[in-house]
Amino acid sequence: PGMYNVGTNITTIKQLIEAASGVTEDAFKTHAVLHRLKADRTLEAKSVDIEGILSGKVADIPIRTGDVLFVPSVKDRKISIFGEVFYPGTYEYAENETLEDFILQAGGLKDNASTAKIDVSRRINNPASTESSDQLAQTFTFSLKDGFVINGDSSFKLKPYDEVYVRI
Repeated sequence: PGMYNVGTNITTIKQLIEAASGVTEDAFKTHAVLHRLKADRTLEAKSVDIEGILSGKVADIPIRTGDVLFVPSVKDRKISIFGEVFYPGTYEYAENETLEDFILQAGGLKDNASTAKIDVSRRINNPASTESSDQLAQTFTFSLKDGFVINGDSSFKLKPYDEVYVRI
C-alpha cells in the first residue's frame, strides 16, 4: 500500500504494482477495484483482473493522477474495539483470540472503563438462509474482574468482524 506518483516510471496498473514491490501472497488478484474521477468530477469504479494483467492475459490499464487501486485480501478479516481502551480501532483477526486477549492488545482498560458491561456485537452470517430477517447481529455481554471474564462464557472466542464496546 501507499501513494505513488504517476509519471514516466508509472503509467499503467502493472507498473504501479511493480513499483509497490508486487502484491502480497493473500491478495485477491482476480478482482481488484480501480476508482477514477471522470471528466465531470464524479467517481467511477472499474473491476481489475490483477492476475490477468501480470500474466499478460489481460490488457494493462493506463492510470491517471488521482486513481486509487484497491486490492482486497482473501484474508481481510478484522475485529474492532471502541470505547474506554487505550488504543481503540480495527485490528487483524487472529484465531482463538479471547475477549481478554483483545482488550490487552488494545492497550487495556482506561481507569473510567466499566467492567460491569462489555458488549461484543457479532454479525449473523447464515449463507444457507432462505428467509430474510431484521436481526443483523447478536450481542453478547460480559463482566470483567481483574481483566478476566466473570460473567459469561470464559471460553468465548472472537470471530471475524466482531465489534467490542467498552463503556464508561
